[in-house]
Amino acid sequence: MSTPLNESAAFGPPAGDASQLIASHRAARDGAALIDRSDRARLVLSGPDALDLLHRTTTADLSELAAGQFATTVIQIETGRILDWLLLWRRTDDLLIVTGPGRGAADLEWLDRMVIMDDVTVRSLDDESALFELSGPDAAAILGRLGLKLPGRVGAAAEPRCVDGIVDGALITVAIARRAEHPECWLVVPRAAAPAVAARLQQAGATPIGLVVDEALRLERGQPLVGRELTNQANPLEARLHASIGFRKGCYPGQEVIARMITYKSVKRILSLIQLERAVTAPRTGSSYPLADGTAAGRITSTAWSFQHAAPLAMGYLRNDLALTGTKVTVNTPDGPVGGQVIDFPIAGTQWN
Repeated sequence: MSTPLNESAAFGPPAGDASQLIASHRAARDGAALIDRSDRARLVLSGPDALDLLHRTTTADLSELAAGQFATTVIQIETGRILDWLLLWRRTDDLLIVTGPGRGAADLEWLDRMVIMDDVTVRSLDDESALFELSGPDAAAILGRLGLKLPGRVGAAAEPRCVDGIVDGALITVAIARRAEHPECWLVVPRAAAPAVAARLQQAGATPIGLVVDEALRLERGQPLVGRELTNQANPLEARLHASIGFRKGCYPGQEVIARMITYKSVKRILSLIQLERAVTAPRTGSSYPLADGTAAGRITSTAWSFQHAAPLAMGYLRNDLALTGTKVTVNTPDGPVGGQVIDFPIAGTQWN
């Protein structure tokens, strides 16, 4: 897989400049944030069996996904645990897929195992492209200033959600995932043109953000991340990925586990947000901090300073009886035990439309 244009996979001010971080967060929240997402693979699946392959092997019901439409779906193992959460656009002749961070090679290997008698060709765009995310209420206006149309306007479900456009002679693919409160656009940009396109987006009003602001926005919006919340230690029901599950579709890996959990109401923990009493060192990717009562009670997978709440937030999985707004918990961290209180989980964060 190609490396991002920027090793931090982000633009934006240095992490230690508080005033710039606050200004960057405000501008991103009220305008549009720009971040380099080139650590996420861009895959193209083509062939007459491409859509059916994903329908049979992932959680979403993709059987009636029409050209131009968008979906999310989960790759999971037989035990119902998460391997990846895919963003998927069906185009006229193929499927465009954005994977989770660092999942490109693993997903290509998984697809290779799944393709047996299917007429499917898989191609990676990583070496030839960069991937930008532009999100926020001003995303449409900024793209318009570059001569690009925001596909799939709110209330226009029949419009294609993935279109091509030209910026300074470079062919740009614009794909939109979320259309509601925080429009979320993904831009596949030729690698050679990526620095110039990033500059043009900033000139048009986009605010470049770094990892500190990116994590703050992610937790404030309740967005789980592959490699942190979305791992083989969780299942899609616990992760609030209901919109990515086809509850009436046929068999796929892990389907029986999901069905049993629904039938017997056996989801024992749920993705939650906690406002902490003080800031702590964030868990490393793939690791977590247990509650003082042990991991059976819950575990924290991400922490970030929330500029919106003016307090540190944590995201993780809490036992159902603890995952109630106002519940007080204690988390064991390398910085010592820290108290916190469960806050409302943003519904908009997990509803993609």
